[in-house]
Amino acid sequence: MATTMAFYCAACGGAGGESGGPAVTPPAADGKYIVYDASDSVKYEADNPFSAIIQAGKMSTRSNRHYVKHGEQRIFKHTSDKYYKFLGSEYAGAIEVDAKNTAKADAEADAWAGKNPTGYVVNGTGNKYIALGRKVMPDSQTVTGATFGMELFSGSYMYAYTKRNDADPSFDGVGYIECTLDFTGVTFKYPKSDTEKDWNAYIFTNFFTTSPWGSCDIGFINGTGSVPGSWTPIFNLAGRGMVAPSLEPVTVMRYDEATDTYYGTDRLRFRTYVTRKAYCMEIENLTTGKQFTFSVDCVDNALEKKADKAFGLLAASYCPVLSQTEMWNARSGAVFTGLKFRNPTTAQFIEGATCADDYAAAEKTAFLPSEPSVFGYGFAQGADNSSYTIGTDEEGTYIETDISYTEEF
Repeated sequence: MATTMAFYCAACGGAGGESGGPAVTPPAADGKYIVYDASDSVKYEADNPFSAIIQAGKMSTRSNRHYVKHGEQRIFKHTSDKYYKFLGSEYAGAIEVDAKNTAKADAEADAWAGKNPTGYVVNGTGNKYIALGRKVMPDSQTVTGATFGMELFSGSYMYAYTKRNDADPSFDGVGYIECTLDFTGVTFKYPKSDTEKDWNAYIFTNFFTTSPWGSCDIGFINGTGSVPGSWTPIFNLAGRGMVAPSLEPVTVMRYDEATDTYYGTDRLRFRTYVTRKAYCMEIENLTTGKQFTFSVDCVDNALEKKADKAFGLLAASYCPVLSQTEMWNARSGAVFTGLKFRNPTTAQFIEGATCADDYAAAEKTAFLPSEPSVFGYGFAQGADNSSYTIGTDEEGTYIETDISYTEEF
């Protein structure tokens, strides 16, 4: 989520590694990724490199630094002087790191990931990603650096931003966002590993202000602490954390026991806006007829001063909630595909508006890359796991998001 989210090396041996050492008998050719300790004893087996590296990072100490092999190739060694590159699950080499000044290696990692949308760069202690590839939306305009909008600890997601007044003073800001959330094509799976099951999926908008800075994710959560398959309302307020205004879900997906998969059935009219005091959302489940209205007060004077100059975000994400590491398993098995944001629009802030209907007659502008007066920048972080489709059908325009932590995505 836009404001969310949650180790060490004597020489390790092995033929095919990036350094020498005693020979190690390679594992059987079953595709496993094997974690060894410093004495070359097998400590863990995984089906993918990310799970293996996470475990190697967690198990390593200063006197017992673990490493990972796949077949005869060593793809990771717990150290402070290397970063490790992957294209999907394929090992793509290492970056040399000066542990006392990582700036050069960090820049090399960012540049490499910038050229490889399906790329990952893992640090040498196996507890976080240094860089991730991403797929940028067409006609993106507002970019403030190579890592704008990226949260490397938050898994993969789709973010689409409006323009912002501090970068383009001619932009008058947005105070309202509307779309239809179409769940009818959604496929959803929780992570398959019992040790990695605590992941949260989000669908949300956000309104950001600057000087004073403030923001709030406004939308829904599905995951840790939720009834399985349900989407419940949530505000994630900068400076306060998450506020759940109700435990009643706005939509519940259908469960297929044979495939251990949830499928969406409903469509929601989703409207969010700001006042000088609060962040607000109104939802109508167009399938069941159920309606919901929620708000949360701003904790500072950000909206009082800048509600008329806010910039917006439209987003879908699937985030890990893991202990002892910021690195997440890019092959956890979690799936969240097929969500459509239909006909997304924005409107400028209306002074004195107290409900979404106050924006009914307001001039609306499409919130899509094809609309340069509003759209600023959009991307899919971790494009090996996340993608988007911008399209048109008989119901109008849409942004479809797909997030899948699987090999075949």
